[in-house]
Amino acid sequence: MTQKEPRITYLLGAGASYHALPIVQEIQNEAFVMLHYVERYAKHRMQSRATFEKTQELILRVGNHYSVDTLARKYFLKNNGDFTTEEYRRLKNIITCLIVFCQIEEWTTPSNIDKPEILREKRKKVFKLDPRYDAFFAAILNTDFSIPEQFNFVSWNYDFQLEKAFRFYYPDHSIWEIGSNVLKVDYSVAKSVISQVFKVNGTSVFVDGLNGKSGNNVDYNIYDEELHSIFERALCDDIDNNLWSGIKFAWEPSDLASQKRQQATQVIQESDFVVVIGYSFPLFNREVDIDMFKNFNGKVIIQDIPERASEIQNQLDAIKPGLSKKSSIITNVENFYIPSEYWTGIIPPMSSKAF
Repeated sequence: MTQKEPRITYLLGAGASYHALPIVQEIQNEAFVMLHYVERYAKHRMQSRATFEKTQELILRVGNHYSVDTLARKYFLKNNGDFTTEEYRRLKNIITCLIVFCQIEEWTTPSNIDKPEILREKRKKVFKLDPRYDAFFAAILNTDFSIPEQFNFVSWNYDFQLEKAFRFYYPDHSIWEIGSNVLKVDYSVAKSVISQVFKVNGTSVFVDGLNGKSGNNVDYNIYDEELHSIFERALCDDIDNNLWSGIKFAWEPSDLASQKRQQATQVIQESDFVVVIGYSFPLFNREVDIDMFKNFNGKVIIQDIPERASEIQNQLDAIKPGLSKKSSIITNVENFYIPSEYWTGIIPPMSSKAF
């Protein structure tokens, strides 16, 4: 089996984590579930006198907007591009905590506080890890658990799904350690390392200070006193000014995000295939998307449900004229698509294989 060509890049959006995280319409409700749990846990801690009224008010505002990104963009514009205002930071903190909260697998909490699984027992969605990541990497990983060199991943998501897919192979590593040491993801400080994973919007972690170092001893997979303290610092009325979200929206000035996007651009432009999963090329990201695809000469494969896939395909020409003609649609979303050319080593024609 040839494993040198073709070069395949996965462009991931929120839909790639559909089975693990709430969709846009569920964000407000899930945020209130999270806040309710954090409040109960805070009250249990005798030393805590934290209140969360400002966060509750902001979550209510989220429900009046098309998406959390819309509200964040409005605050950014309202404050003349200042991303350090309390409202803007608090909103990012809510998103960060919620994404972490929905992916937690272990709960070491007081016996008199019900775990969130109980609070959510009537919901049908399964959180934690989207099983498609698990099946995908089980199919392609080398025997040393490394990703084959011709695969790259450009993610607009803030979640840990890529990291969590490797937890089985590295059971003694925290989520942070898997991302930083195994996948070589830059969470807070740019490094001169070779990586195949580019998280162009940052990640839902917290760092101390604008250019600080994250508490890499915190395992974002486990809810305990340590992680709760971070949630409390991020969500209480008097938010900790030394705690900053690792999320970087596309419109924010960020040296780290800029570096990741430049690297992602080079990877995309050198790819034979770009497989788009759950990403809709939103207007907020249009300038970055145009730059990423300006010199791309390969083929685009859109994997999404039929009604969304055709809409996404129609947007491709706004990214690069004529790009839609070099694209195809895969409507089977049960597993992540792998071009058959990966197995044959022959680039044309296009066909499908999924795991």
